[in-house]
This record gives sequence, structure tokens and C-alpha cells, in this order.
Amino acid sequence: MGAIQIFTQLFQKADQIGKYLLLYVMDDFIFNSRDRDGYGYPELFWPVLESNILFEFTDISDVGRLVGGFLCRTGGVQVTRSYLIHTLLSDDKTKHTNAFMGFYATGHTLESLRIVVKVAPKPNESNAQLFVLIYRDAYVFFATHKDLKLTNDDKAVFTAFFTLGLSSPNSFVIDSCQEALAVLGEMTI
Repeated sequence: MGAIQIFTQLFQKADQIGKYLLLYVMDDFIFNSRDRDGYGYPELFWPVLESNILFEFTDISDVGRLVGGFLCRTGGVQVTRSYLIHTLLSDDKTKHTNAFMGFYATGHTLESLRIVVKVAPKPNESNAQLFVLIYRDAYVFFATHKDLKLTNDDKAVFTAFFTLGLSSPNSFVIDSCQEALAVLGEMTI
């Protein structure tokens, strides 16, 4: 209980760099605890979530791997994914980009991928890296779930989504879209 209280107080008082460093310390603490007694300190999920640190970074590895990964390890993948979806469905569009990047750590379900496709902003120069990751993650989802049965509507929506990506100036997006369209073509309805 003392460790949770100390980490919570430190996290609340820290600036962005301090929070960033504390995430590493808390991660090590959780890892060592799991090794010894198996407890993962899920209570640390809440101060990190409430701090809005997820929305303070612009680098995908910081948002996805560090913050999103920490949230997944402490709160669980399902809870983190549901929070990201809740954020994407909110009217606060300033948080949408980082919520998309958070999926890098959580992966997708068909339901969350539908929401990502529905609320994804229009691709442009400033969000190009975001679309590399969205399209790559979506392709990986379909490639690892080839036995998934799609509805006609789902297949049409995802085909349109990947077809839109073919017009991207980014070769990584184009490659992911071509691969995804090939997988979608093999999937049954």
C-alpha cells in the first residue's frame, strides 16, 4: 500500500519528463513484484490514466509502447482498449490521434477496428506516421484472423478503407493496403 501511495504522489507532482521516468521505475517495480509474488499493482493504472500522460506525447513509441503498454500491463488490454475506444467516440478530437496510437500497444478486435476506421481523420502530411501504423496494424489483424467471418457490410467498409490507403504517397501504407486487400479477398463472408 505504501508503494502505491508513494508512486501516486510522485506521479501527480511530476512534470512530463518526470512522469516519463517514473513509468520506467514503476514498470521495473511491477516486473520485480510479479517475479517474486505475482502481484502486478493494477492500482497504478488509475494515476497514470488520470494524469493524461497518454495525450502529452507525439511519438508513437512513447504513446504506444511506453504509456499504452503500461496501461495494458496494469489495467489489462480489454480495459485499456475500451478506454481508447471511449476516447475515440468522444467529441474531444484533440485526443483522437493519441488514442489511435494507443492501439499500437493494445492491438485490435474487429469491433475496435470498425471504430478506428469510422473515426479516422483524413490522411494528410501531418498525420502520415499515424496512418502507417493504423494500416499496418489493421493488416496484421486480418492476416492473423483469416478465419474470421465478415459481414458484407464489414467487407465493403474495410475494402474501401484499404483502397483509400492505396492513394497514399507513403510506400509503407500502400504495401500494407495491398497485402490487406489480398487477405480480405481470401476471407469468406
